[in-house]
Amino acid sequence: MTIEPIICALIDTIAFLGLSPEDVVNEDAATSQLEEVSVILQQLDDDAKREFVRCTREMAEREQAAPAGSARSTFIMAIPENLGLEMD
Repeated sequence: MTIEPIICALIDTIAFLGLSPEDVVNEDAATSQLEEVSVILQQLDDDAKREFVRCTREMAEREQAAPAGSARSTFIMAIPENLGLEMD
């Protein structure tokens, strides 16, 4: 069983919370939830972190090709670093 669809759904949700305007998602609530997600994802083992980062990069590349996808692509590409998942 591949978990890639789950990772993609999570990345999409993170992007929604991070990119939605204040009238759609309360900024404080979104920030709080993103911090919770970060704490949980940081508990992944190294292989799972690498898989998450790989999926994030692939999704960012697909978004880049979409019309008006540049800002979303940039946001998605930064997710691993912003959540403390980048590995040396």
